[in-house]
Amino acid sequence: MRSATCQERQRDRPLTRQVPDDTIAWQRAGVPTLQQLHEEGFAAAYDADELDLMRLLLQRSAAAEPDPLAGVRAAFGEDLAGVFTWHPDTGDDDFTAGTFAVAGQELTVRWWDDGEPYDHHWQARTACPDGCPGPAWVRVTSAADLLTVYRGNLPDDEPWCDGDECGANGTEG
Repeated sequence: MRSATCQERQRDRPLTRQVPDDTIAWQRAGVPTLQQLHEEGFAAAYDADELDLMRLLLQRSAAAEPDPLAGVRAAFGEDLAGVFTWHPDTGDDDFTAGTFAVAGQELTVRWWDDGEPYDHHWQARTACPDGCPGPAWVRVTSAADLLTVYRGNLPDDEPWCDGDECGANGTEG
């Protein structure tokens, strides 16, 4: 970036935040040219204005390993993601399950995704409210919902039971 451009851009700053023009010129003069960088031994040097930053970001993101806990972090936060473990095989294509475990206490959740757009969500395992052998599951959307389930209560959503003996609410997600 040219010194004149830097000087012009700071004109809207409060006077106490402006850098003297001679300081900007001195700093700009200290930035090496591409030729100087090559002479110093750099194999490649590029002017930032010539870079396709979107392509570079997409390449880096595509090469990165996916974060298996991204959904857990987004819904429940970094602290809970740190104590979460996915179950290796749930045996059901509609669910992916895992457990939050701390000091011998556990809370099991599953990700419900039956392929319907806009109908996928987290569920936490809870005791069946009708006393059936269960298990029962209730929709959770936050750490506050998990705390409610952990305390033995239900969030605002109606639970449903996975057991065949559970009656009318069946296995609806």
